[in-house]
Amino acid sequence: MAPVILRMDVHCYGCAGRIRKAVKNLLGVEEVWVSVDTGLVVVYGSSLDASLLRWKIQARTKRPVAIVSDGGGAEEPPHYAGMLLLQYVPGETLQARQQYVPNEAPLWFHDDNPNGCCSVQ
Repeated sequence: MAPVILRMDVHCYGCAGRIRKAVKNLLGVEEVWVSVDTGLVVVYGSSLDASLLRWKIQARTKRPVAIVSDGGGAEEPPHYAGMLLLQYVPGETLQARQQYVPNEAPLWFHDDNPNGCCSVQ
């Protein structure tokens, strides 16, 4: 998870808060750090595309954004990453399993009781 580093014009802490708010809710973003002193925006997250992130930030803040580091090439994925088994389980099946309570029928529903369905205990 290498960070994506962007350069923007950040004038004050209000600007930094607006930039953080615009970036925080994007898909895949886990953490955002905005520096007023250096004008850098550091975005941590999984599977971030730097050019798409740059385009979305420009569209939301109406300010020019430059890519300093795209966060690629820092980590190599593990060898078993392509071998994950994903199995679809329908939601109706899971809900039916949770509602079923296995136990025996109560004793008042017995063949010897002529009013088996109407007995009150």
